[in-house]
Order: sequence, then C-alpha cells, then structure tokens
Amino acid sequence: MDGTNSARSLQRTTKRSHVIPLEEPPLVPGAPDRIFVALEQGGRVFIVSEKLTTRVPPIPACDAAGADITKKADAVDGAFMKGGGKDKTLLDQVEKLRNEADAAVCACFAGKVTGTPAFKAAEVQAAAIVAALTGK
Repeated sequence: MDGTNSARSLQRTTKRSHVIPLEEPPLVPGAPDRIFVALEQGGRVFIVSEKLTTRVPPIPACDAAGADITKKADAVDGAFMKGGGKDKTLLDQVEKLRNEADAAVCACFAGKVTGTPAFKAAEVQAAAIVAALTGK
C-alpha cells in the first residue's frame, strides 16, 4: 500500500521529502493506524511516526481479496504439519502463499483507499508534519 501518486505530488511540494501515508509493506494487512513521514534536509534525515488523527476504516472487500490464497496456504500448512514439519519445500510454499495473500489485500486496499476522506486527512497530516520539520 503505498499511495504513490499522492505521495509523489506531496513530495514535489515539499522538495526532498517522502511521505508514506501507510506502512509499506504493512506487517499485517488491514486498516493502518499510523502515518510515517521521512524527510531529508540539510544532510539530516528525520523519520516521524504518528498515530493517524483520522481513522482509516477497513475495506471489507479487500479483507476478502486474499481469502482464497489464504485457504490454499492453510491447506499446505496442514500438510506441512502432518508431515512432522520437516518438508522445507512445503514451508516455503506456505510462506509464499501467505505473502501473496497479504499482497492481494494490500493492493486492493491501496487501490480503494486513496479517494477516501481518511486518506485525504492523512495527506494533510503528513504535510503538517513536514511543515513542522521544515519551519514552513
């Protein structure tokens, strides 16, 4: 989830800053509750993590986006456990499938969240953080 277009437009207005309105990639899919802003200025790098002031609601359709892949991962995980947890190939397959499921959820969320009021609020919050860091 990256909100790339909005981050780029905000980046252009704040010069050498990069705004990450959502974790990239998130550790756990779902609605984020934090905003991360990184800014390089005068040879120094500032990284700010703040709680979002406006809650980003979950998008149920996105929670379902990785459900089929998760079911496959669960089945492979069951086979892995049934075999005594010794087959590294199965373990690798479980990890790959879980990552694919997470990526599907995140891609869906990134595609749907950018036009929401909560995302706009996150952009405003990010701009305020950059302004506080730069004194502008």
